[in-house]
Amino acid sequence: MSTRLAYKDIPLAVIEPELVFVLLRIKEVPEYDLNSKPTGNTVGYSYEVVNSDSFEKCKIKILGKKPLMPPEELQERREKGEKIYVEFENATIKAYWNKNTHSYEDTYAADGILLVTDEN
Repeated sequence: MSTRLAYKDIPLAVIEPELVFVLLRIKEVPEYDLNSKPTGNTVGYSYEVVNSDSFEKCKIKILGKKPLMPPEELQERREKGEKIYVEFENATIKAYWNKNTHSYEDTYAADGILLVTDEN
């Protein structure tokens, strides 16, 4: 059975009632050439987050922008027990067919990320 939703960007707000996340990790998104080999360039950043309501983890990519903070700073703040709350600008979710797992999976993207200074 197929789905009409595959490969269509759906606003994350349609799926997630709570759009405040706890930031867990920041990683570079590498650029790949046409032969799927890394070029050594960074095209954006991936933010691993956990939803502050449902506690579901996901990774949201933002291309073409600098990171919210250096990954080392985030790690230091987390080691001190600090929780970093964030929201995403124009966050979307998209279903795609994964040939390796033979199932539909989700991918997330956004235009930007904002630090939330007050959880409420």
